Amino acid sequence: MPEHPKSYPLERLLEECCPDDIDSVAEGIARTLEELARRYRNGKRPRLAGHGVRDQDVLARVPAADFATFVQLAASAAVAARGALDDDDEQSSAAAWRILLGPRFPTSPTVSEPSTTRSNTDNLIEELRQRRHVVFTGIEEIRTLKRILERAVEVLDLRIEWDPSSPPELRDHIGVIGLSAARWGLMGAGVGLAIGAATSVPRKWMWGVAVLGALYGAHRGATQVREGWRLRCWYIAPDVPCVEVIAGSSS
Repeated sequence: MPEHPKSYPLERLLEECCPDDIDSVAEGIARTLEELARRYRNGKRPRLAGHGVRDQDVLARVPAADFATFVQLAASAAVAARGALDDDDEQSSAAAWRILLGPRFPTSPTVSEPSTTRSNTDNLIEELRQRRHVVFTGIEEIRTLKRILERAVEVLDLRIEWDPSSPPELRDHIGVIGLSAARWGLMGAGVGLAIGAATSVPRKWMWGVAVLGALYGAHRGATQVREGWRLRCWYIAPDVPCVEVIAGSSS
């Protein structure tokens, strides 16, 4: 972040670019950033007079390099603010504003109050499937998500696909066990052992059927990833994780 502009010079820039016909603070933030990026897109420091002292340039002491960097950051923030403003989903919009404005920005309520009962977890799964796109923010909400995912893997035979940009430690924390190939391979090994018990080569049967079970599970998992849930996680603050869930239709 550049050291300048700040204090009164920054206030004058915002005053200059903030529109009058706004209906909300969120709209004011988005449109002000967009106007900053548009008006000063060449990155050159303008002359900006102070109140009551028209011959004073309040930006005179702002380094040119700092101002150019400031405009670049304002342009990036404008894109993020517009995305948050136009997002019709309350959860993902709130998460986007928190990324832009910091962890003090309030979170949106998650899909429901946490519950440890299986029936309520099933209700959460169905609610998430109907919403299709939900963002969980903070440790408590992610604990609820973990319970939802574990149950969804069990009842839907779901496979989870992670966005590769997700931090490994967050993926490990959620720790969903939904690998179809492994599950079907273990089932195949059990069937193979049962068949092998009636023959003279139980180990051969066990490994043969286990491999077939694993191949079937891999195929089943590859099919369900197109119908399953995709997850992306990130940090909006050092101790505030965030997980986005996109739930597709499931078989």
